[in-house]
Amino acid sequence: MEDFEKAAALTEQVGKALLNTETSHGGRNVVLTEELAANEEKSVPLPAGAAAVRDLTVKLGSYENPAVTRWVILKMEFDSKETVWCPVGDFFGSGIGLHPFQGWYRTVTKDGTMSCRWVMPYQKTGEISVVNLGDEPVDIQLEAVVYNWQWDTRSMYFHAAWRGQYPVPTRPFSDWNYITLKGRGVYVGDTLTIMNPVEKWWGEGDEKIWVDGEDFPSIFGTGTEDYYAYSWGGRSTDFYEHPFHAQVRCNKYDKLNRKTIDERNTQGYSTETRTRALDTMPFEESLRLDMEVWSWTDCDMGYGVGTYWYGDAATTSNRRPEPVEVLNVPPLPEQGASTVAPARCSASRFDDAVECETMKIVAQTDGIGAKPQPLHRYGGHRWSGANHLFVRAGKIGDFVEVRFPVEGNGPCKLILHATESHDYGVLRLTVNGQLAGEDVDTYAAKPGPCGPLELGVFKPVDGAFTLRAEVVGKNAKSEKTGTYFGLDCVVIRREAESRSRSK
Repeated sequence: MEDFEKAAALTEQVGKALLNTETSHGGRNVVLTEELAANEEKSVPLPAGAAAVRDLTVKLGSYENPAVTRWVILKMEFDSKETVWCPVGDFFGSGIGLHPFQGWYRTVTKDGTMSCRWVMPYQKTGEISVVNLGDEPVDIQLEAVVYNWQWDTRSMYFHAAWRGQYPVPTRPFSDWNYITLKGRGVYVGDTLTIMNPVEKWWGEGDEKIWVDGEDFPSIFGTGTEDYYAYSWGGRSTDFYEHPFHAQVRCNKYDKLNRKTIDERNTQGYSTETRTRALDTMPFEESLRLDMEVWSWTDCDMGYGVGTYWYGDAATTSNRRPEPVEVLNVPPLPEQGASTVAPARCSASRFDDAVECETMKIVAQTDGIGAKPQPLHRYGGHRWSGANHLFVRAGKIGDFVEVRFPVEGNGPCKLILHATESHDYGVLRLTVNGQLAGEDVDTYAAKPGPCGPLELGVFKPVDGAFTLRAEVVGKNAKSEKTGTYFGLDCVVIRREAESRSRSK
């Protein structure tokens, strides 16, 4: 006790330092202030020569739609190698939406400023980019402070990556891989955001960490409750923040109804983050980190994790950019609705269907976006394969043409399944240049499937069909441009087969 009491002043000093991190001074400022249109990317170069980013700040114009922190992507490239591809919310520890907290390496404030103090060195060149994968323009303010750096044999590149998946079934029990790394490096942290559709606890299971090719994981823990330091699930519904770990989003307080819900209710979103200083995990050959998916309920959860590490130029990971999955934001359940597992979001495909998102785009209006879009958040089981081809047409007259092969040369009846929504337009459809049915108004107050739409009977040309969808009008109620549209799949029925089924 004598030694403890003598250290009281030093303990207080260290505590204050950990809770009040200071921004460095004297570096060169690099600024990017832009409005990013939908699907637009803007970049800013860093000073040439050996240097290191030591302070990085990002602020978005609005957080009204919480998913903006998932749709806006931070990219960084050092010495011609992309080392960072991560949603800004997962990079700065906020998860989906703006959730203020104070940590040693990162800070998120109420005014929307997200900052980090990782040291990110490079030898010759660097570049920071921001990508807006959402449907709406986003204002972005980015500032990096760069300092001189002496690169030597110990220097490594900073990396950040992201993995997301929805739905994640809780049965059978399984291990969900955060990341697998090959080469030399140091693992320094992660941020996990989950969506739990039921009230019962979701975070049992174990984390397993293998280093340098171990047969058995050298770290075999007790799962999220202790990995993120809220201990035995007792604080799973509480907000907390400490220098190296935090739970920035939880469900104890129902903001919508302004009341405290059952303290054991963990339904909805939770975001946990952990960074490593004295407990970094160095590796010479490899590192693998898995977290067991273990819920008390048989249901479908949503998982998304940002991971952070340092590595040599030759160090690789199994994480790749996921521009489609990043838009697959798990939908929130009705708070307190039930402890029973919800209906699963099946990704089954319609019989005899060709998925439009897999078809080859052979022509389209210049400048429009056409890409696969997951539909789980809208009840994906209602669509074939739970995806569609989303076309961001900007005006009447915009079109897309897709081509899909078929076996044989006989006539086929083609049936289109499409999507309707609040900002969709009126479509004119043709097959192999021939008019296919009447114009279709795809406006609806809420997103949903549209169809089946019988296009008619056609013969393939050179073993394939070419489907063209052109915007020819706009419903008076349709929002924004009112000219977007989505194509789900085309069901092919052989003409002889169609007559047989009709009998």
